Parts: sequence; C-alpha cells; structure tokens
Amino acid sequence: MTLSLQELHDRLSAIEPTEEIYAGIDEEEIPALEQLLQFEEAWLASRAAYALARVGGARAAEALGKAAEDRRPEVRIAVADSAQHLPREVSDSLVAGLLADGNAGVRKFALRAASDESGSEVRRNIEQMANEDPLPVIRDEARQRLEQLGGTSNP
Repeated sequence: MTLSLQELHDRLSAIEPTEEIYAGIDEEEIPALEQLLQFEEAWLASRAAYALARVGGARAAEALGKAAEDRRPEVRIAVADSAQHLPREVSDSLVAGLLADGNAGVRKFALRAASDESGSEVRRNIEQMANEDPLPVIRDEARQRLEQLGGTSNP
C-alpha cells in the first residue's frame, strides 16, 4: 500500500524517530519523498533523504544527487550520513562531491561516510582534504580517516 504525502509527512515527523519510521517505505513513495525534500523544514527534508537512501534504486539515487546540492547544510549532511545505506558506486559519487562542500559539517559527515570499499576518487579527495582543508580540525580528521582506510597523507 502506497503511503500518501500526508502519511509520510506524519511518519517522518515523529518526535523521537527510530529506524522503524522508515519501515515499509519503498519505491512507490519516492515521488512523495521527493516532495518532502522540498519542504521548508530542513529536518523533514533530511528525514526524506534518509528514507530515500533506504529505498535505494536509480530514482532514489537521482533524488539524493539533487539533495546533495540542496542549499541547506542539514539536508546535505543527511545525504552524507545516509550514504552507508547505498551501493558503493552511488555512495562514492555523492561522498566525493560532499567532501568538497563549503560547509565544515557536511565535509565532516562525508569523511565519516567513506569506507574500506570507497573508490580512488573518494580517497584522493580525502587526501586533498588532509593537506588543504581550510580548517585544521577537518585536516586532522581527514588524516585520521586515511589511516583508518589504510592510506597515508603528507601533512
């Protein structure tokens, strides 16, 4: 049974959300989730991004690609944080771009989204961050992440 926009809105609006709020949301709800991404409340759009990542598939990946360029950092953070639920090729594409985001919080979550399975572009971007990020704390975190991923960087 397809959930309506209002039903999705109500479910994702849980005051204390748990993983269960995403249960049963599938490809049929993607159009409504795309609408929720456009809602003014960044927290609601962020939850729609998390839901899309759990649904998966090409259309959800396309919607997440657009969300990765959203003007609101909270939404871009949700995309980075939810990348762990996506196939590597989709995750890498999103994370590689978010590693260069202008918002430090987005870059931090994108760093955390990198995994042992991340491809060479993600690793190159992390190495670049380790050497060139404008914030010392992000440079340090990028160096630590490279070590965890089995890479090295030159300070």
